Amino acid sequence: MKRILTVLAAALLVSLLAVSASAATAENAEAIAEAREGQEEMRRDYLNAGWKDISSRLQAEAHAAEIDPDTWELAHRDLEAAAEEEKEAILAARNEIIYSYSWSIDEVTSYVLDPEKQEFGFVPSFSELFPEDWDVPCQPISEKDRKALEEQMAASMVAMSEEFVAQINDIFSF
Repeated sequence: MKRILTVLAAALLVSLLAVSASAATAENAEAIAEAREGQEEMRRDYLNAGWKDISSRLQAEAHAAEIDPDTWELAHRDLEAAAEEEKEAILAARNEIIYSYSWSIDEVTSYVLDPEKQEFGFVPSFSELFPEDWDVPCQPISEKDRKALEEQMAASMVAMSEEFVAQINDIFSF
């Protein structure tokens, strides 16, 4: 469970550092296509190794958040047609919903692995969960905080990689 939460936290951190992922430019459209290809290749490899794909369960869990109907209605209003004083409330409602879900940015394949149960699953992407006119929220961050987060994330990723390699070696050793 700790591993799953760590992967999800890393994916969320990456998404918080993203500038924008929902408006598909030529550059990120290519990155999204590459991420999808890599995801399908990973899916085939894990299925061929006898693992169970729990992606649909992760998708359902992402939608499990109970959102206040008034917040839901406000968030789905047309931002472009809204009065200036209403736009901030619409964006706040959208952020409340967005941060209630588990997701990754579109250009990144985020997944969870449970070697003990031999289960894997892909975290839903932002565009799979939210309307096309919604943007990935971006939080301003100081240079000092950004560096600290990068160092923390790098250390977490190294630790997870070492643990993952050890577990894979245990599973696939003959």
